[in-house]
Amino acid sequence: LNNHSISSLSQDKEGGIWITTLEKGVFYLAPSAPLVYTKEQGLSTEKINKIVNVGGNIVALTSDDQLLLKDKNSSVFKSIWGKKRYATDIAYSEKNGIFTFYPTTELIAPQQKHTIILAHKKIFFGTRYLWGVLYKKITKFTPQGEILDSIPFNQKRVLCVEELTNGDLLVGTIGGLYIYKNKQVTSLSSASPLFNLRVSDIKQLDSNHVVIATLGGGILITQINNYKNTIQYKTD
Repeated sequence: LNNHSISSLSQDKEGGIWITTLEKGVFYLAPSAPLVYTKEQGLSTEKINKIVNVGGNIVALTSDDQLLLKDKNSSVFKSIWGKKRYATDIAYSEKNGIFTFYPTTELIAPQQKHTIILAHKKIFFGTRYLWGVLYKKITKFTPQGEILDSIPFNQKRVLCVEELTNGDLLVGTIGGLYIYKNKQVTSLSSASPLFNLRVSDIKQLDSNHVVIATLGGGILITQINNYKNTIQYKTD
């Protein structure tokens, strides 16, 4: 994976990590052995933009505008959209359901009454809050949609955020990885040159480890209490 462009990450309850790439489909890093999903397993294309875990079922958004579902009892992906809808992103949480983003309406949120978040390009579900991303700005919401904080982010264009259980916020940008801590934004490039890579997704694995998806550099795994201790995940 070290030379692949990773577009998104999702962890399941079994501890496995689902990884989408822009070249080679979907990888699943199972606790036992890695698996690869390509067109032979039902993908319409091997350029996958996003993946989310919905109650053990895997939903993938492809670059050719297909929303694919792999049932937890199945080994193949199947289309769940009957026509093109030109979605740009999807997000999911147990409390808020699936958010589907479109270039025109920005997003459609089933069973949601939040209107303030419609202006944002992406929504990330943290442990306590919602985080809205709009280019160089991050907005912090309550689960009810109330704005709590607005963070100007002038360093680089924001691609993703991850709210850590210790209260810190990791921010992935086109120019690397940043941390928002004690109301200050700091680049983590001094901890490792790997953090200069373009970061497309971030997921906290446990209380002390974070997995980071990069475009062109594969997967990085780092320690929250020591970002200098970072490895680049490689597999055949």
